[in-house]
Parts: sequence; C-alpha cells; structure tokens
Amino acid sequence: MRSLIVGIFLVLFFAKCSDKQSPILKFSHDAEKDTTWINEEFLRESPFAHSGKQVSYTDANINYSLGLKKRIGAISDKKLRKIIFSAWVYLDSLSAFPRLEVVSSIDYNGKNISWTAFPLKDQVLESHKWTFVRAEFKFPYQSPPDPSHMYSVYILNTSKTTVLIDDVNCEFETE
Repeated sequence: MRSLIVGIFLVLFFAKCSDKQSPILKFSHDAEKDTTWINEEFLRESPFAHSGKQVSYTDANINYSLGLKKRIGAISDKKLRKIIFSAWVYLDSLSAFPRLEVVSSIDYNGKNISWTAFPLKDQVLESHKWTFVRAEFKFPYQSPPDPSHMYSVYILNTSKTTVLIDDVNCEFETE
C-alpha cells in the first residue's frame, strides 16, 4: 500500500513538472498617458472612467480605440503563439447596438498582410455599465515573421454609439 501511494505521488509530481507553461509577455495601459500605444489622441477625461481619470473614447467619428502597435521584433525574439487582448468597455446606449470588434492586424512596408476581427456582441450586453471583454487570437504564422512587421491590436467601433474603453491589456504567449 505504501509503495502504491509513493508511486501515485511520483506520477503526479513528474506530470506536473513536465507541464510546460508558455512564457507570457504583457503590455497594459490604463488610459492615462503612455507613449507606446496608438490612438492616444482620443483619450479624454471622464467621470465614468473605470480607473484613473481618462478613457479611450470612440463614437461615430472616432472608430479606433486605444491600441498597441509595435514591431514584432520589439515584442519578442521568440515565436509568438497567441495574443490575448482584454479591456473594460462602457456603452452609452444599446439603442443602436454597437458593432464592436477587437482587431488583430499585421502590416509590412505600410501594407496590411493579416487582419482578423473578434466580435464582442456576445460579451457586451448592457449599457451604462463597465463590462470586461476578452479576445484571443492565434498568431497567424507557422514560422516567425520578419521582426520588422508591425503588429496592432485595438477595438473597432463601427456604430454610431459612444463607447468608452479603459484598462487595456495585451498578452503575447510565446513558444
């Protein structure tokens, strides 16, 4: 009986040791000023901020939220496997349900070579309330892309409704 317990313990121990976790690189922005993110010119002070005093503001005229844009080589020198984007979203109204999507994009020499959108309609169901949203993307390359390729991720608001975005996070899982 004693050797059975020791055997089970050893199997569980080695199984846990062999469970490799992929390294994760994190980039965060709380909508207060930072210079490594795009669309910061649309940050506004708001009494409705999820944290701090500012939010990323989108509406019929400003379609792009605060987002991350970096050269892939500046993100990691390892192969990227997955991108996990999260943020807090506040809808002004549900009258014309916002068409919100998280966009993952790769550009090379100023031209888009990969564009994927993740709709948020199933995650944002109420107005006048902060809602946590999350989108995951598999990195669109089997082999590492050119480190000079530019990677972008942001929320696209194609509705006429005001949407506030705060506390944006982007995680990159590497191999």
